[in-house]
Amino acid sequence: GGGQENGLRSGTQNTPYIAAFASAVERFAEIDDRKKTAELRNTLSRIFVSEGCKIIAPDNNSGYILCVYVPDVRAEILQNLACDKGVIVGKGAACSGSKRGNRVLSEMGLNTAESERCLRISLSADTDAEQAVQAAELITECAKAIRSGHLG
Repeated sequence: GGGQENGLRSGTQNTPYIAAFASAVERFAEIDDRKKTAELRNTLSRIFVSEGCKIIAPDNNSGYILCVYVPDVRAEILQNLACDKGVIVGKGAACSGSKRGNRVLSEMGLNTAESERCLRISLSADTDAEQAVQAAELITECAKAIRSGHLG
């Protein structure tokens, strides 16, 4: 950084982006309902667990992310099939990049094979509960189809 910036990053501050971020934070504060989001997260968790999946860190998470271990199904394949059907999910932990293995999930006690079978589902204050439940059901159906080899 430059001396004129007290050792911080040099350059002109992006005032429009700063104002937009402030506006987004204010808007989020108006619509955020942690209780509603937690209830939805719990509903989705029950759906996945009833289908033999495991919720990773069920009590130690942001509240807006659901990490689901799907046995016997690689997350990348499940992610692609769900995407083809209109459901967008992540795989692994977002902060671990795309390298084989996942340092975050590894620190949570999962081995490489297990971490390659984890989906990441993001929720927000305006997530539609009915659509989220439909998405969870579609994901479990896709997992069954992958396991059985009937992808058509």
